[in-house]
Amino acid sequence: LYWSFSVAISGSIIGFIAKGISNLVEQLKKGKSQVICNNHILILGWSNSIFAILKELSIANENVNNAVVVIFSELDNEKMLDEIAAKVNVKLNLKIITRSGDTANPIELQMANPTGAKNIVILSQDKNSDTKAITTILALHSMLKNTKVSIIAQINDSKYVKNISQIKNFNFIPVLSKNIITNLKAQTLRQNGIGAVILDLLDFDGDEIYFSEIPQLIGKTYLEAMISFEDSSVMGISDINNQTQLNPKNKIIINKGDKLIVISKDDDTIIYVEDLITPKNDILTPKI
Repeated sequence: LYWSFSVAISGSIIGFIAKGISNLVEQLKKGKSQVICNNHILILGWSNSIFAILKELSIANENVNNAVVVIFSELDNEKMLDEIAAKVNVKLNLKIITRSGDTANPIELQMANPTGAKNIVILSQDKNSDTKAITTILALHSMLKNTKVSIIAQINDSKYVKNISQIKNFNFIPVLSKNIITNLKAQTLRQNGIGAVILDLLDFDGDEIYFSEIPQLIGKTYLEAMISFEDSSVMGISDINNQTQLNPKNKIIINKGDKLIVISKDDDTIIYVEDLITPKNDILTPKI
């Protein structure tokens, strides 16, 4: 009797544990578990451009350890993983986490931990998906307390950009994909070979354009900023109101919150060098 009782109890405990593990694995497969990591890149939505985005993010994070990308969309979790494995034919320098749910539902969106993300990207799935993108932006606005998080949204119709941009304390960066492609085509037609130059600056292979805030240059002139880097080229200023000036006058003062627009190999190669060259009477005189 004692032996039979022990076997029954042991079997019940083992069965209970096995069922719990099985349920946990099933939940993970469905992509319904909470994302616990922080400082990740969050991609909301799904489109064919996501594979190119993952490749570029992998190149951009070569100098970052344990970079994480979280993809949250209405697509089935296992299908997302299968498509990434089939269509991304290079080894990514990223840890990719996929979750399935409604991007416009704040309760389900909480699963992807948007409050802990360092950047958020909203993809446009089709030509008529601007409404979905706007509801997703509004859902994020109701959740995010850190207004410094950049929210990059792919928008097809420019009329929605003005309305969303009026939301205060919200770092919204619209990307009008149609306008970008049209402008690139027009510039390429005007100047042969410029398309290759623009592509080199827009992707993360080679030199790129960065917006970098340099505290040491606050109160100094744009001329002093241009001559303060050995391995980077300054091409303009973006002020605190996101107003951009390319190649401004040399005497313009750099204020707190202003960001330099810099061409550099990577973000960690933008290194300020004090007193690299001393400007005198607008003539660059090398220090001896």
